[in-house]
Amino acid sequence: MRRAYFELVLRKFNTDFKQELQLVEHADYGLNSYHYEGDVYTHTIMVVHEFLKQQHLLDDVDYRVGLLACFLHDLGKGFAKHERDGRTFMSGHELVSASRGLPWLKENQELFNLTDYDIETVLALVLQHTVAHKEEYKNDCTMLLKVVNSADELGRIAKGVWDD
Repeated sequence: MRRAYFELVLRKFNTDFKQELQLVEHADYGLNSYHYEGDVYTHTIMVVHEFLKQQHLLDDVDYRVGLLACFLHDLGKGFAKHERDGRTFMSGHELVSASRGLPWLKENQELFNLTDYDIETVLALVLQHTVAHKEEYKNDCTMLLKVVNSADELGRIAKGVWDD
């Protein structure tokens, strides 16, 4: 069941967002030590891959909403991209990602077998994915948010990891 659900979401996500996200570079690589993998789509697939490695920690409902959150977590990066002091930032992308994700989730609610509460949970995970790693929030995080955040942290090529 989980494999079929993953393939369904991947197919729909690729149809609706792949081309757009492949055009969005994460940031200036000389100044951003967080993302060397290139475009947002590549990072997103890496995050989903890391999430799937941890799916055994989740029940079926948390798996579905967590998977969707991983696919949508950086959907707003291209719209939140801005320059300051010669550096590229994408702060605020969480809100844009959730705002862009909501109509997509509503449009596909029946296809993805989602309740309204599931959609709210996906959006909450998207909104919180950048704060869950901070020390002051670690004790307050649910297992689901920890898995999504962990997948986001592991789903990247950081400076020094794959350097030649």
